[in-house]
Amino acid sequence: MRSPIYTGVQSDGWVRRKAVYDIINDRDSLGQAALHICIKHSQPEAMKKMMSMPGVDVNLPGMGNYSPAVLAATKNEALCLQYLLDGGVDVNQQDSTLWTLLHHSTAQEASGSLEVILHPNRRDVQVDLLNEEGHTPLMMACIKNCPSMICALVGAGANPSMVHRKSKQTCRDMCSTVEAR
Repeated sequence: MRSPIYTGVQSDGWVRRKAVYDIINDRDSLGQAALHICIKHSQPEAMKKMMSMPGVDVNLPGMGNYSPAVLAATKNEALCLQYLLDGGVDVNQQDSTLWTLLHHSTAQEASGSLEVILHPNRRDVQVDLLNEEGHTPLMMACIKNCPSMICALVGAGANPSMVHRKSKQTCRDMCSTVEAR
């Protein structure tokens, strides 16, 4: 029998309650934990409050094995992403296909997320990491023909002369518009 607030189970006549961090780290039927849900519903302050609880896993994979930071980067939830990075999330984390937060941000043209990741105070960002297909974030921005992202990445130190390992094209060759070049 469950307790009235669904945070414990009754056994032997005793109600055993879960710790707060267990409740926050528990996943729903879709595989999402509380931090993922806060990001999906644009609730950065609630997420920040949960992150302040001891034992909360800020890298807990959710639906599709995406960490909260990846979800924030793809949904362009800049404030949520800022809180996660300030909370110790590795800005260079790579998922199973070697995509970084920069790859996810450029793929979704999430300029707010890109701005947070490339903030001048964040000196540990590796802007030229390759994903599984051999693309850097700059190459992805060039394929998307997004001049503002291209400028931001080059300004952060991305190498526009880097050659794609399969197509042998440089970033500049991947741009289909003059404005993006």
